[in-house]
Amino acid sequence: MTSALPTSHIYDQLVGPFYDTSGLTQWWGVSRQAVAKAASTGAVIACQLDGGEWVYPTWQFTDSGTVYPDLVTLWSMLHAAADAWTCATWLHSPLADLDDRSAAQWVAEGRPIEPVLGLARAEWRRWAT
Repeated sequence: MTSALPTSHIYDQLVGPFYDTSGLTQWWGVSRQAVAKAASTGAVIACQLDGGEWVYPTWQFTDSGTVYPDLVTLWSMLHAAADAWTCATWLHSPLADLDDRSAAQWVAEGRPIEPVLGLARAEWRRWAT
């Protein structure tokens, strides 16, 4: 169900692994159009490959297949100021202010969102200028 870029690809190393659209349609039991709609509305973190295929980082999903709501909030804020790959990389990179956890890991562990929101706002301001 997961899809991977070649392991030498920088985004696979920084953001992966990924589900592809086919994997999500199977897991969610929905159509490709439903997955595309979730991506276009920001309900799921989606990044487009050079060839046009969409991939979805696995770390955004709970065990039941939903996206962590706080990640959707962070994604929406960040994606207003930067491209999808930049946002996904930020969400998945360890941050010193989060005890070397990534924002995604912090959220998945059920920690308070406020510290991450503050960091994301600062990053958004930096990217937006």
